[in-house]
Amino acid sequence: MKNTLAAITLALCLIPATSFARDDIGNGSVTDALSTEQTNNKIGTDISFYFGDQVYGEPQQQFGEFSTSKKTNAFNKSDLEACH
Repeated sequence: MKNTLAAITLALCLIPATSFARDDIGNGSVTDALSTEQTNNKIGTDISFYFGDQVYGEPQQQFGEFSTSKKTNAFNKSDLEACH
């Protein structure tokens, strides 16, 4: 009986837990995100952003392309704060 109980317990421990990750799509305001004090401290006011079909001049400097890991960005933050 003890061997059976031990085998069942071991089998249950080896089964991976099902993860229910959120797959939400939210809409946030870019203006709100860019107007926060934290954003102004990080990027300053010298950088201009252009969206969609807006006309823009030649870039003065290119910084390259960067990728980020969004796995831990929302830890201990609200959804809106993590998005900003």
